[in-house]
Amino acid sequence: MKGLYISAIKKSSGKSTISVAIARILANLQYKVITFKKGPDYIDPMWLAKACINECYNLDFFYHKNFLEDFFYMKANSADFAIVEGNHGLFDDMGIRGRKSNAELAKRLKLPVLLVIDVSEFGRTIVPIILGIKSFDKNLTIKGLILNKIQNQRHEMKLLKLIKAYINIPVYGLIPENNSIKIEQRHLGISSCMSECEMEEKINNVAIAIEPYIDIKGIIDKAFLTINKKSYKPISSERRKIVKKAPENLTVGIFFDRAFNFYYSNNIDLIKKYSKKIIYVSPLSNEKLPDVDFLYIGGGFPELFAEALEKNYIFKEDLLKKIENGVPVYAECGGLIYLVHELIYKGKSYKMLGALHAKAKFQEKPVAHGYTILRRSNKLSRKLPEFPTYLKGHEFHHFYLDELAHYEFAYKVLRGKGIKDGFDGIIYKNILATFSHIYDSEENSLFISFFSR
Repeated sequence: MKGLYISAIKKSSGKSTISVAIARILANLQYKVITFKKGPDYIDPMWLAKACINECYNLDFFYHKNFLEDFFYMKANSADFAIVEGNHGLFDDMGIRGRKSNAELAKRLKLPVLLVIDVSEFGRTIVPIILGIKSFDKNLTIKGLILNKIQNQRHEMKLLKLIKAYINIPVYGLIPENNSIKIEQRHLGISSCMSECEMEEKINNVAIAIEPYIDIKGIIDKAFLTINKKSYKPISSERRKIVKKAPENLTVGIFFDRAFNFYYSNNIDLIKKYSKKIIYVSPLSNEKLPDVDFLYIGGGFPELFAEALEKNYIFKEDLLKKIENGVPVYAECGGLIYLVHELIYKGKSYKMLGALHAKAKFQEKPVAHGYTILRRSNKLSRKLPEFPTYLKGHEFHHFYLDELAHYEFAYKVLRGKGIKDGFDGIIYKNILATFSHIYDSEENSLFISFFSR
């Protein structure tokens, strides 16, 4: 297996588009490619997964902590190529020591870095910038450069001469400024609202447009590093007791369409492992919810499809009846918003499912943004399933709940904002609904707890 870390000097350098293009080019060459994305991101992984025709997994110091390497090798071992796409800039981090930066992750995984640079406004100054990056952390291996947004042939020749004269790092890409060679941005990252066909067409077009400007053979032969396959540690004996209780004959429904598509691949893997069948459901187009033992409603952009969600009356009536009859539901963020009785977006009101009495109101400024830590509440009037004592996740949304009826909350928020007064996880019937996007793990699984009830 060969591995490579794709990073950039700063965000918005074209790193995501280039990562998608390289993943698709390798997949077109009949290689088995697996991709990873640093941080709590859904949108970039959707494109990377589509591009490599395989899964994309998140790598995160907050979620994985002491088993980053184990998780990476567990997922990457079977692939020919593993690509990790960074976030923000190469050394960017909340802390001054950079212990959770892209550079640190690349070193932890022992991966070389392919550095993408937006050179649109650079001339000779590019030399001290690259030299500074190279000397700042001598334990980091930068195996190659991709120069993006080159203005013209004269600009290209000047940059190449400068890099050859001063810097001993190969250039594997010279990509011109071209608005067609990019994936459009949204406020949460690159767009996630395209249809499957539109995404496929865009990825193919981007790969075709970029391939002539990169040395894919040089990247394969010299930038990627061969990595010996490694084993992954099994789950702890304590957690295995809970896992053994989980039946494996469950049918699980998952909302998945243009409105709901924010899911960690690791969560889906766990569900696949501990269920018999997964049925993907669209509240935009399906007329009813199939018979399922559990329903997972992830995040997304329900506000952009609010009118269509509102008008699918038959589906809403069927789902509401099944919820009232006790079907277990876990909903997060966009899923929570879908469950309330009214969504208000940019001055317009839309009727949602109505399982929870509340109004979800949109505001332009994010209401919450960051990692979350939830601790199971000890003030509940009824016993819950064996939900984990602690959950980790992240929240990023522009909604708040108004006119919220009195509900009990499953979790106290130790870090983050939650739904109300420092609590998250509304409980109603067999619903658990949060603003937190939970990152699940076999060691500490919310889903396995649901399945074991």
